[in-house]
Amino acid sequence: MTAVFIGYTLFQFVSHSQHMKGVKQDSYDSVAALLDARADVYEANAAESRWLLDPQARAEHERTFREYAAKLVSFSGGQTFEKAYAIARRRNALMADRMKNGEDPVTAGLYARAEAPLDGMGGALKQALDNITFPDTDPLKDEPTQSAETLRTFGVYYGLDARIRALELGGSHAEAVRFCLSMKEGESNWAFFKFDQSLGNWLKLNEDWMNRYTEAAFADMAGLQYAAPVVSALVAALVFFGLRARIREYSV
Repeated sequence: MTAVFIGYTLFQFVSHSQHMKGVKQDSYDSVAALLDARADVYEANAAESRWLLDPQARAEHERTFREYAAKLVSFSGGQTFEKAYAIARRRNALMADRMKNGEDPVTAGLYARAEAPLDGMGGALKQALDNITFPDTDPLKDEPTQSAETLRTFGVYYGLDARIRALELGGSHAEAVRFCLSMKEGESNWAFFKFDQSLGNWLKLNEDWMNRYTEAAFADMAGLQYAAPVVSALVAALVFFGLRARIREYSV
């Protein structure tokens, strides 16, 4: 009984360790990076609007926009949104091929990132893109799909910022404001909310997995608090009854 209980305890500890890795490394790290990204992109979007409406502090607002956008994505060495998106798509294909051959998602993801590194890219989206773990047949729950789409839509939104500034500096203030606030396809606010939607999908699937791993980690330990005293009492009782006959030999 003692041996079985020790074996059971070790098995639960190993399972708990794996689930805690899922909570922290596989999901929480991405959740933290994506929450940072969402906060920063809203700051950037607000600064973009203020640039139109507060000409006295225009330079400061533009600097704020660039600063917060760079917290999501920054490029160096000739890297661009288009190139980074192509790399993300290539990673997804490499990961899918490895998984078709029976490899687990974590190992397949590590291989894909090693084969197609996002050199020349920094920021919260880079951090999250380097932690892709959760494939799914449903595109909305498929982390490779949603991560690549988030990068692509942010590139679209960021690219439209130049159009707003060109309109304003060209004397078309009303058109610049309209374009900035427009939800029409291909215009700035539409692009911003398409990005936010993709980011939200990516964030939700990681939060869902974090909750699953958390519940599993608690379940791993749930039985031990009851099993340990019960097993201890049973072992003590069995030892007592096992030794009782020998003890009686010395009492006669």
